[in-house]
Formats: sequence, C-alpha cells, structure tokens
Amino acid sequence: MTTYNEEMQYLSEKLGDKDNLIALSTIALETTDDGLPKPVVRLVDAVYLDGAFYVTSYATTDKVRQLTVNPAVSIGIVVESFTAEGLAENLGWVNDEKNVQIMKTVRNIFSEWYEQANDDNDENTCLIKIQLIKGVWNFPHEGIRRDIDFINKTSKLSKSEDK
Repeated sequence: MTTYNEEMQYLSEKLGDKDNLIALSTIALETTDDGLPKPVVRLVDAVYLDGAFYVTSYATTDKVRQLTVNPAVSIGIVVESFTAEGLAENLGWVNDEKNVQIMKTVRNIFSEWYEQANDDNDENTCLIKIQLIKGVWNFPHEGIRRDIDFINKTSKLSKSEDK
C-alpha cells in the first residue's frame, strides 16, 4: 500500500525538474454536429511542481479561450502511464510579478527552446497552471493501478481489473 506522500514523492521523481510532453485535453467552444461537447487534445510542454503542471501559451489561442470558459481539463503522459483530471487557470502574463518565481523554474527547464517559442515582452504570453484533482498511475503489465486524490490527499493501490 502506498501513501499519498509516497505518491507525491514518486510524481516528483518521475516528472519533476524536467520538460514533460503531456497531452492536454480541453472542451471546444463549439459543439459537434449533434450538439455534444467536443473534446480537443494537443501536446504541450509542461513543468510539474507540487501537484500542478505549468504551461506557457498565448492568451488568444483556442486552448486558453477554452480553459477560460471551462477550466476542467485532462492530461496524459503515455511514457509514464499517468493520467489525471485537473482545473486549469490562466495566471496571466509571464512577466507579471506574481509569476516571477515559477517562471524562473519554467524558463530554466525549457531553456533549450523557450526564447525561440515565446515573446515575454508580449503581455499575451501567459502562464497556465493545471492543478491536479485526481490522478492514476496505471501499470497494466503488473496488473495494478495507483489512484491519487489530490484534494483529499489520499492514494489507493488496486488491481487494474477492479476499475
């Protein structure tokens, strides 16, 4: 049995202090032809810190407009077999005083490409925080999964077929 603190440590070891390529799913502003919500997924670079992923973007992109209307998102990291639900928030301009500390970390981790992809002088260059709510480490070859509840700070080990 793993504890919540052990899961947080495992997350930090696997995902912390590096550039993570994650699949980020939002809900489109337009619906399907049948009037149903339309999920949209894209790959983004993200930094993991203390139960949240941080992504840089541009305020007028579909992604930012979508998460502003509906902050509920899902993420997936195929290589690590980790998926999660979260709430996304546009923290605003990357150079805003409230973002200084986290942006030092983000720029350092993304240093190989950050300046080529972002214009920090443009106030539409923004920082997105994805606060994780529930996560799952899935180990299908071992027949187990580890569920993490980030809100209640609990974790549970179970057999994959139990879900």
